[in-house]
Amino acid sequence: MTLVRHWIPSGNYSSGGKKRLLVLHTTEGFTGSNGMYDCGYYFQGNVGASSQVVIDNFHPDHIVECVNPYNAAWTQCNYNSVSVSAEQCGYASWSRDTWLDYKEPLLRNTAEWLSEESLRFGIPLTKLTASQAQGSAAGVCGHSDLGSAGCGHSDPGNGYPWDVVLQWARGGVPPDPPKPTEEEEMPSVMISPLSVADIPVAVSLPGPFKAMGVCVDVTTLETPNTQIRAAFYSNDGSGWEVIQVYCDTAHQKVVVWPKKPFSGVSLTRIDSQEVFIVADFGK
Repeated sequence: MTLVRHWIPSGNYSSGGKKRLLVLHTTEGFTGSNGMYDCGYYFQGNVGASSQVVIDNFHPDHIVECVNPYNAAWTQCNYNSVSVSAEQCGYASWSRDTWLDYKEPLLRNTAEWLSEESLRFGIPLTKLTASQAQGSAAGVCGHSDLGSAGCGHSDPGNGYPWDVVLQWARGGVPPDPPKPTEEEEMPSVMISPLSVADIPVAVSLPGPFKAMGVCVDVTTLETPNTQIRAAFYSNDGSGWEVIQVYCDTAHQKVVVWPKKPFSGVSLTRIDSQEVFIVADFGK
């Protein structure tokens, strides 16, 4: 799905050169629900910094664009003119589990951005080593791969899930949910189209689960995606966590990791597709 780009122009840029790098960063802040907009407005100030786009975890399929991709944003020092950069509203200190458990909308938007810019500039969706990025190779890298000449930063961090993001960017599907052992059974439910039932599917689960896998037969889709509202209940007293879950022709299997283990879930269809969706749960 093509990203919707909200234009918040920054005056902090220079003319660009021939682009060969797609560079991922973390903002080290701006992680609230309005993060990408707040960072975009920050880049409008006299701060001597910018990026082409800003991506947060709260706006699926939407990003903020601050600098024309053909120009040079001010974020990786000597590599500005050859780079197209994306700020992800997060921290380089995050572990792989934190990225994968909590940040799927952010990572999906990043993957789509990589896909779109790869097509625009003919840059391969290949993760470069530091020596390749600092040489003359074309591909994808992190800010940290550019070394001292790239401002000497450590983002997006050692825990960043490059394999997952690049798999999605290339049109792959996310990992399957945790598989049950022979001794345990993986509960599953079927979510009907709204034309069949317009009430939520409420499930009480035997013991805490950590992940929900959602699957749809994409050959039956009439419009680009399906969407459900998943409200997960944790019995630790923290209440409900709500996540919007999408499936589309490129992602017929989607895995969601709520912030906490859950013992119940309420699933509501919020699309008009005449297809059934299957959800299962893994420990």
